[in-house]
Amino acid sequence: MMDIIKLITALKNDDDEEAVISIISGRTRILVNNKYEIKVDKINEMTEIRTISFNSENSLDNLPDRENVMMINEAFKGTIITGKFNIKADYLRKD
Repeated sequence: MMDIIKLITALKNDDDEEAVISIISGRTRILVNNKYEIKVDKINEMTEIRTISFNSENSLDNLPDRENVMMINEAFKGTIITGKFNIKADYLRKD
């Protein structure tokens, strides 16, 4: 999932402030937007862990922002991933 978020971040138009990815799984909805960045922690030379904490402290020890991580009433058995963003024109050009 982090690879998909990273790819969309690279492909999206830089001035697209409304770019969003929404993930629904079980009773949780996660909204990934431009508000919080991916944090990369190197474990060793070959391994890194990427996280989005969804809080201003960028810490998994603190609760996430309720606008980005929320509980939903009905449980969804599975996962839905949706996205909306404008692609950079450079990626659409044919060489």
